Amino acid sequence: MPALQMAFGAVDRKQAVPILGNLLLEATRGKVEVWGTDLEIEVSASAPAEVQVEGKTTIPARKLWEIWRSLPTGSVAELSAGGGRATIRSGPTRFSLTTLEPDGFPLTQGFEALVTVTLPATELKSLLERVHFAMAQQDVRYYLNGLLLEIGEGRLRAVGADGHRLALCETKLIGNEGELLQAIVPRKAVGELMRLGLSEAEGATLEIGAQALRVTAGDVRLVARLIEGRFPEYQRVIPDPDVWDKHVLVDRDDFRQALSRAAILANERYRAVRLALTDGRLGIQSENAEHEQVDEDLEVDYEGSPLVIGFNVGYLIEAVSAIPGERVRLCLNDDNSSCLLLAETDSACRYVVMPMRL
Repeated sequence: MPALQMAFGAVDRKQAVPILGNLLLEATRGKVEVWGTDLEIEVSASAPAEVQVEGKTTIPARKLWEIWRSLPTGSVAELSAGGGRATIRSGPTRFSLTTLEPDGFPLTQGFEALVTVTLPATELKSLLERVHFAMAQQDVRYYLNGLLLEIGEGRLRAVGADGHRLALCETKLIGNEGELLQAIVPRKAVGELMRLGLSEAEGATLEIGAQALRVTAGDVRLVARLIEGRFPEYQRVIPDPDVWDKHVLVDRDDFRQALSRAAILANERYRAVRLALTDGRLGIQSENAEHEQVDEDLEVDYEGSPLVIGFNVGYLIEAVSAIPGERVRLCLNDDNSSCLLLAETDSACRYVVMPMRL
């Protein structure tokens, strides 16, 4: 059941509070709604059902999810609850589980939106997929452990950064020309948003409040507490492409595949790759501690002075993979300056990668 899968993703894995290890189920006329939460994010989803008696209960999330996955495809299950127990019947199989009182389940209360926008669900999913990988992981600068969403001036922009790279992507909005509003969305909430089945939903409604964000897409809704803090002034490290001295155009697929081959023999700790730029050619080379190496040359559109510069090959691969279009533009200055990557004719998605010492 997709609704069960969606809500299960939000369940508290540590289960420090017993009821956070449960899912809340409420059966009403013609449907069942399921909630999961870890107090930081809450996901709810509904599915059609034949309801004989309306009511609600909470059931151990992992056990319920594993039971549902174990049932044969296309099978019908009957769930009933009462007296602190829940019973699941499917064909000759019967499960009996312990339940907790639903009144103790902590649902989000009193959400008030400061701004509300609606956009195609696929656009929201694409936006997140093109930047999420640049978020920091367990950084002491806690505001980097999330994704910045910026709404206003007719656009929705997403920004991720970890101090070594930055990813930015934006999409146009109709009817939202107000002042900019920023919200930092936690990593787990971003991951759950990308799992919400946005490809199947026609539209998504995004609401930002003073302390929380709410996204509704079809029968699924996510509420997440925002990270408090001020996101860095990312505009300072991602200026206009014309600011760079050197501009290189390279086939996107060829570049990505060459980088993937270079990654095979890159140093496991530093993951460095050397880019050597000359007229019409881009050399790609990596070497590991055993002095094994790979060299490859690509044909590129470039006329200018030679340049040799190093980067983390994983950062380049993720950026190039996220860029739309057939050709990638690399904007460079010197071996101590960052590199800007973007599509040949579209600057809606931009990526900045800091260099490495070779």
